[in-house]
Amino acid sequence: MFKRYHRYSVLCNFAIEYLEEMVPENIDVEKYFMPLKSYSSMNLVFERLCETLQNKSQWPNSIKFKLRRDTISKILFEFDPYKVHWFYNEETLFNVFKQSFEIKNPNSPKNIWRQYSRYILSGSRFLIKFKTINEFRNFINSFYYNKLTKISLPVLIERKVKGLGFALSCDFLKEIGYQEYPKPDVHIKKIYSDLGFCDDEDYSSYKTITEMADVIGESAYKVNKVLWLISSGNFHLDENKVEGNRDELISNVKRLFNYMENIESNKIYEREIEEIVKYLNIFSRDYSDYMDTTLTNLDQELKRDFSNNTVLAKALLTAIFREEHFIGGMLSSRIESGVVKNLMEVILNNEIKGSR
Repeated sequence: MFKRYHRYSVLCNFAIEYLEEMVPENIDVEKYFMPLKSYSSMNLVFERLCETLQNKSQWPNSIKFKLRRDTISKILFEFDPYKVHWFYNEETLFNVFKQSFEIKNPNSPKNIWRQYSRYILSGSRFLIKFKTINEFRNFINSFYYNKLTKISLPVLIERKVKGLGFALSCDFLKEIGYQEYPKPDVHIKKIYSDLGFCDDEDYSSYKTITEMADVIGESAYKVNKVLWLISSGNFHLDENKVEGNRDELISNVKRLFNYMENIESNKIYEREIEEIVKYLNIFSRDYSDYMDTTLTNLDQELKRDFSNNTVLAKALLTAIFREEHFIGGMLSSRIESGVVKNLMEVILNNEIKGSR
């Protein structure tokens, strides 16, 4: 009865509700679900690429891009990829960084700033292939033909720009406005692998996020951000950090998935089925419009043929839960009679549900 996409719906709807409960007071979480900046020039794109290049392991603690952004901007000619490419090589750029910042172990070939210099120059070589921002956008859009061509874009970028890798390539694209490229970071991979959707690996996690986003009708950017905010507790736009709850999220969703397995095995309990119906979002808001009688004549309504009528099945299922709310004591008997499961099967077999 329950398919993969039903589990996507349960995960998404539970996660959204969970996030709403953990958001600190006076924070509007909606602003986290859209890129904040409009990237209208190649300089802005290069700036974002330079920031992305430092987002690996402990590098942000050494590079401190946001804190040192103005100084780095002057060094990189206001983030002009063309000037950077023609003016610097790895050694000269590294020397300027050494003069500008206190750098430990500068003679080490694995020095973070030396590697960062190499990666910046690699990024500039990639971006100077595009004369204008429109040419760059057309290049990105040319990969939107289908899912296979779309995923090949971050694969290409990770090969062209040293230091990115697949996950950071997705992050770069995501942050310059391409919301179909979620970043499969350590939190996202842990959530999806622990819940049995895919392996703990970049490519399969990326595919899972985009598949889930398609099914539930949300952007991959939002799906990615909801799970990341829960996992990290980092409301960075508001400079507010709370405890991350990734493992608790996983535990709760596993519990819901177990409920789904119980329902399929006819081990149906009131509390379990109420939660699953809630997070599957299969209630009908205007259920009474499809009733021939009043709520007190629900027994008569349930004799109607709903086997090929998803709308009616949703209305009847909603009426059962409304009956329990107003009258009480009837849900267990409805479950025992098998009508609740029959209604759910009709709905779930004929409809892929989105988020709340």
